[in-house]
This record gives sequence, C-alpha cells and structure tokens, in this order.
Amino acid sequence: MSTKSEEYLYLDIGNTRLKAKTLKDGKWSSVYTAETTNPDEWQAVDWMNLSGGNKIIMCSVVPKLTEYFKSHYKEEKILSINHKNIPAELLNYETPDTLGMDRLMASWGAYERFGQACIVIDSGTACTIDYIDEQGVFQGGIIMPGLNSLGRALHEFTGALPLSDKKSPESYPPKTTMDAIRAGTVSTFHTSIDYHVNRLRELNSNVLIVLTGGEAPVLKTLISKAKTTNDLVFLGMKRFLHLSSTNF
Repeated sequence: MSTKSEEYLYLDIGNTRLKAKTLKDGKWSSVYTAETTNPDEWQAVDWMNLSGGNKIIMCSVVPKLTEYFKSHYKEEKILSINHKNIPAELLNYETPDTLGMDRLMASWGAYERFGQACIVIDSGTACTIDYIDEQGVFQGGIIMPGLNSLGRALHEFTGALPLSDKKSPESYPPKTTMDAIRAGTVSTFHTSIDYHVNRLRELNSNVLIVLTGGEAPVLKTLISKAKTTNDLVFLGMKRFLHLSSTNF
C-alpha cells in the first residue's frame, strides 16, 4: 500500500535544470530531466501521463515555468509550493514572499534526512548557505554568486579576460592570466563560504554541513566532514506533504 508521499510526481525546477522524480517503497527514481532553457523539450511532455495519473507537486524558482504548469493542468492536479502554504511556525524569515522555495525545500530536505540542525550549501549558478535549526525551523541564510558565475562575470564585464575554469592555480603568486583569474575566483568563493559557515556555527557548534548542487564535489575538498546529497529539494517536498495543512 502506497503512502501519501508516494502518490505524486515531484518536480524540481531550478534556473538551469528541470528534474522529475517519483517515490516508491522509500526510493527515489528519476523519470525526466531537461534544460529549463529548452522549452521545446519540456513542453512536449505529457506530464499527467508521466505521473501515471497522479497529482504533481512542484518546487519552482522560474516564474515562467511555474505559470506554464499552473495554466496547463487543473488546479486540483498540481500544487506549486509557495510561502502561503508553508506552516508559519517552521519559517523564521522576515520576507517569506521573496524566499526561493528551493532554499526552503533543500533545508527541509536536509532536516528530513539527518534529523538535526544543518547548514545547507547549495551551489550552482548561485550559491546559497542556509541554516535550519534543531527543531526543523528555517532560520535564513546567505545568497552569493556560484563559482561559475564569478568567473563569467569577469569574462563578460571586461574586454579581454578569458573565461576561467574551476582549477586551482598551478603556482603562487600566479604567473599567467588564467591562473590569476583562477586564484581570484576560487579563493573568493572558498573564503566567502568559510566565513559564513563559521558565523553560522556560532549559533550551534554541533551543526551538520550538507552540500548539494553542481559545485558540491569542489566544496567537498574544502569541507571534508560535510555530507553530500542530491535529493534535498525532493526530500523537502516530501516533508512539506507531511507537515502542510494544504488540502491536496
């Protein structure tokens, strides 16, 4: 017999990728993934057929895609998570209407998996560093550029600097322009994360650090004791179904 949380197709719509998963017997299965910038691909999908006739629960940070799904499927068949259907006692944030639900769901997902206070670092296009306390209450966090965004900003806003990669410089002080950019972007990224993690650790010295997103392998070399997982937003949506008073 399936549980309530296994009766849905879960959609995680980020700035770069759209991912769809199902949950059966406690295990996640990936059923679809696409670039969010490729509408010809994901608009061609029969999502209700993909869901097996089940309802769809969605965490989206892309308004265009949010509206697409809401306009193409009956209201009783799709739920888009937003601040209005989040239990107020689990969200300590002064502007909940501006909070990206991916940040909240990832933090809830970390709490769902590990059952303790966590610092959740989700690094992709942007890097977010969020804190969820030992009671499972989201307490806020930091938004900064991801590592690729730092390098791209130098490339796009200057006339001659090349686009850098994620490698560390081969020597110090750097003796090539590429190594100079690598040293600047990588050290800025790492130092910023280290600073904010240490500040958040002042709130709870036993906090667990959880890494997710495309830059997680890079960050793992910086924070060796951190846990790494890729299902946090999906786990957060599962927790939402358990906790929310929304009749869905």
